[in-house]
Amino acid sequence: MQQIVARRNWVRLGLVGVWGVVAIAGLIAVYAHAFKNEDIGRAEVIWPSDSSLEQSPDRCTLVMFAHPRCPCTLASLDSLARVMGVADCKAVVVFWQPDSDSQPVESSSWRNSPSIKLAEKMQDVSIYFDRSGAEFKKFGVNTSGHCMAFSKGGVQLFTGGLTSSRGHVGPSAASDSLIQSIQSVKPTKPSPVYGCTIRQSSCHQATIR
Repeated sequence: MQQIVARRNWVRLGLVGVWGVVAIAGLIAVYAHAFKNEDIGRAEVIWPSDSSLEQSPDRCTLVMFAHPRCPCTLASLDSLARVMGVADCKAVVVFWQPDSDSQPVESSSWRNSPSIKLAEKMQDVSIYFDRSGAEFKKFGVNTSGHCMAFSKGGVQLFTGGLTSSRGHVGPSAASDSLIQSIQSVKPTKPSPVYGCTIRQSSCHQATIR
């Protein structure tokens, strides 16, 4: 009888150990995803002469590149709103759109996503729908949430992301750096971009915290 009880206790301990290993592995995976930044690409250091975007002639211009299906970008847009509330600049959010021959862009997921709705509510921010990622290519951007700031003369002041991890809402060192760069009109170092690449249709693993 005692042997049977002992075996049961060992089995229970074994199950608890397995559950602990699985739980720890899951936490590590979530943590790794949250802080996995994407390649910022070969971002242009001057405003592309062939860009269709309108640059402000008398103040800095911010350009945020976004994938409409990337939930991480909601946090990036929240950071952009914080910047716009402090810095004197013009901003445009460039939303990547697929080629009309491959996917219908009129569907709600491409033209009426939560990130687009959020951008539409922001003051002093315009929206540009970028068919086939033409502007992404001109500015050398690969990742949703990538923000660039240019002086009125077209010189790049800032490039990178505005959040401290994927989907993280709140103040960040990158946002502070961007604000300081705009106010001083002096370039600052690049910051990591936490978001989906434009090759991804979504990144459902990400959550807004």
